[in-house]
Amino acid sequence: SQLLARTSPSIYDVFVALFGGAAGILSIAAKNKGQVMPGVAIATSLMPPLCTAGYGLATMQMHFFFGALYLFFTNMVFILFATWIGVKLMGFKKVAYQNERRAKRVQTIIWSVVAVTVGVSVYLTMQMRRNNVFQTEAAAFVERDMVFPNTQVLNHREYVSGGKRYIDVTLIGESLPKDSLQLA
Repeated sequence: SQLLARTSPSIYDVFVALFGGAAGILSIAAKNKGQVMPGVAIATSLMPPLCTAGYGLATMQMHFFFGALYLFFTNMVFILFATWIGVKLMGFKKVAYQNERRAKRVQTIIWSVVAVTVGVSVYLTMQMRRNNVFQTEAAAFVERDMVFPNTQVLNHREYVSGGKRYIDVTLIGESLPKDSLQLA
């Protein structure tokens, strides 16, 4: 379950990375500089996805590898973004750019990467939520509507695969007529 949690990033991971980056820049900017907070940000946001990506690569499970690599990228972007915002808000000495046009282009790229990453994370969160709602409603359907005389539900599993929704139900007892199953 811990490996699977690192393969489908959501908007919640964005918040974890933002707060980790904010804690890191606050820690570095403090008078008594400590390395504990940046270490915690790295340990909670960057290491688990890298470990999962390594596992996916070692076992040739590309779903694990690419999902965890995307989570690493998301976390890295938002730790950097939180640090960038923190530096601006704290009024650190601004660097004089030699090429203002290039500076504007870099800033546009930063905002674009952040926007795209948030967009993808929101989309993945909506997909995850939609799948969870389906699984909950399908399980309730099986419990509520698949009640037959002399036949019981032994097991059921609800899942989404390839964009299609499935409900696998194992029944035990007398055989059911097809019209009972179609009615259910």
